Amino acid sequence: MSGTEKCKVVKKSEQYYQSLFLHSPSAIFHLSSSALITKINPAASEMTGYGEEELLKKNFYSLF
Repeated sequence: MSGTEKCKVVKKSEQYYQSLFLHSPSAIFHLSSSALITKINPAASEMTGYGEEELLKKNFYSLF
């Protein structure tokens, strides 16, 4: 497999997982090592009632 083909495979994989992240009905939180929220999907916002900007940089454990 050439370098170009490998790049295409990686890009397709990234697009697939990004789509899963965005369209999952389950809340997904990406956390830093100190439990700060660094990325969320739309379901996380719906579940918590907070907007994305409100949740980003919030400590995950402060939600519960």
